[in-house]
This record gives sequence, structure tokens and C-alpha cells, in this order.
Amino acid sequence: MTDRPRPRRRASDGRPRGAVEILVAALVVVSTLVALAAGAGPAAGHTDLLQGSPGPGQQVGGTVDFVDLAFVGPVTDVRIVVTDPDGRPVPGQMVVADGQIVRFTMEPLTVPGRHVLEYDMISEDGDPTEGSYFFSYTPEATQPFPLSRVNLPDPPSETGETVRTVALVVAVVALLGLCVVLLVTLRRRQAALAAQRASSRS
Repeated sequence: MTDRPRPRRRASDGRPRGAVEILVAALVVVSTLVALAAGAGPAAGHTDLLQGSPGPGQQVGGTVDFVDLAFVGPVTDVRIVVTDPDGRPVPGQMVVADGQIVRFTMEPLTVPGRHVLEYDMISEDGDPTEGSYFFSYTPEATQPFPLSRVNLPDPPSETGETVRTVALVVAVVALLGLCVVLLVTLRRRQAALAAQRASSRS
């Protein structure tokens, strides 16, 4: 006596398991994209240092009696400390402590060698942020220039953000369409299965 081939098992509700899994995965992706779209907006991460004068690793000379720092976005409550090669803080004070470009004035540097610059601030997202770098002072090197708005890049274009938003909307709509197609397919298969069962009973 030969065993009859066993029919393939289906989900308890009559839906093919593969299609159900695809539908669930599509719904998860759609939910994720919608959540990303709802949370989309300007990045609120810590504001990065864009440029310094004297800058990181730069060799400067002449009369160096200031430090300018330019940040990607506006910052507040900036404090700067410059330490000479002997580990002594260079006397100075903040002249501009808020904004996208801040300034620290100090007594002219006289000790050649590596100077360490440390700063702390309140970043654009409201969190305390700190950083540091070094620059070298050599009297005969080129004197640094103050920073100004012309040293800052233009604000980011809205075109890129618009393109990303449109692409996200298109992806969400496409996945929603896929969900609708899968639902229609599942219902048709359920109807065909129900009709097949009814005919076999009769």
C-alpha cells in the first residue's frame, strides 16, 4: 500500500504562510518609513567645529592675540582656554561667546611650540559639548586672520531635503500599494479555497 502524498499545510486561517509573512514584512517596513518621515527634520546633533583661527594643527606666527572658532550652527556660553607649551594658561577672555563665530582675545603669544586649545559650550541641541585641538606658534610663521561670515559655507539647499522627502513618500506609497495587492491576492485565494471546499463537500 502506497502512502498518498500529504497536502501542503496552510495557515490555520487558510492563508498561504509565505504571503502572510511578506505582508507582515511590508507592513513593518511601511511603519518604519512613516516613523522616519514623522521624525524627519534638521539634524539636532551636537554642533561640530567647522573652522578655527588658529586652526587645528596649524602653524602660526607674528602677533597671535586671538582665537576665532566657527561652528556648523549657533552655539552659546562658549569658554576657551589656551595653554602654552609649558602648561600655563594664556591670560585672555571671551569677547563673543554666542553665535556661529565666537572670539577669544588673549595676550600675544611669546613661547614657541605647541599650544593646546580647549573649549566647552552649549550646542545647538541644548547639550553641553566640549572639544580641544592644538596649534603651533613659531614667530616667523604666517599670522592668522580673523574669521568672518565669508568663511562659512552657504546654508544647505532645501533641494536635497525635498528630494529625500519625495523619495520617502514614493517608497511609502509603493509599499502601501504592495500591501493592497497582497491583501487582494489573499482574499482571492481564500475565496477560491472556500469554493473548492464547498464543491468537494457537495
